[in-house]
Amino acid sequence: MSGILLLVIISGIVSALNANPSSVMKPIDLPPNIPSHPTPSHQATDVSVSIDLFWEGGDPDGDPVTYVIYFGKTSSPSKVKNNQSTLSYNPGPLAYETTYYWKIVAWDNHNLSSEGPVWSFTTKKAANTPPNKPSKPLGIINVQINVEYTYISGTVDPNGDLVYYLWDWGDGTDSGWLGSYNSGALCLGTHIWNTKENCTVKVKAKGSYGKESEWSDPLPITVPYSYSNPLLRFFELLFQRFPDVFPILRHVLGY
Repeated sequence: MSGILLLVIISGIVSALNANPSSVMKPIDLPPNIPSHPTPSHQATDVSVSIDLFWEGGDPDGDPVTYVIYFGKTSSPSKVKNNQSTLSYNPGPLAYETTYYWKIVAWDNHNLSSEGPVWSFTTKKAANTPPNKPSKPLGIINVQINVEYTYISGTVDPNGDLVYYLWDWGDGTDSGWLGSYNSGALCLGTHIWNTKENCTVKVKAKGSYGKESEWSDPLPITVPYSYSNPLLRFFELLFQRFPDVFPILRHVLGY
């Protein structure tokens, strides 16, 4: 009796399947593989500022997969690209000594997704180079002893570091390191000569990490300046006697 009942049940199932083939149970579709094995590796350091990001993905059912990419400088990076079909991404030029965070979310064509963890890496330090050669000093070249003169120069640090300047006055003295100055800012150096001997003025720079530039081109200085014309010689003596008067006339004569 039980055997006859079993046959009746099987016969009913077969008839139902023949009448409605779609009722056959379909296999369950699985979500994409969780993105893994990042390059650079998680928490990598000294990473180049010009890189591509790579990861492993795929789908256990062989379904086509696209990726959503999150990237930024915070631990909750922003979405930067949708529907990425390849397993790599170029974030563009990166900053030195900066930590970046990124995450990948995989989607298949059945609208199933798998979210990867947040990964991070830190870029390397910038290669430190010295400041560029400072400009030739600008200032009066015919000077008098015991009078203060001001000279100007400047330079740029390729790394954007702060800059310090050292003036060599050509008479055995220097200014000591002056600064700091922003890269590209001008430096003013002042000096009083007290010996009657011609010389040259030059300046060099160093960055905040201690790398020094070469010396600037020298500026020849005549100490003291003397006029051969009797009238101009008179003005020279007058200016020496009264150094603070007749400023316009001094400027016109270049004294």
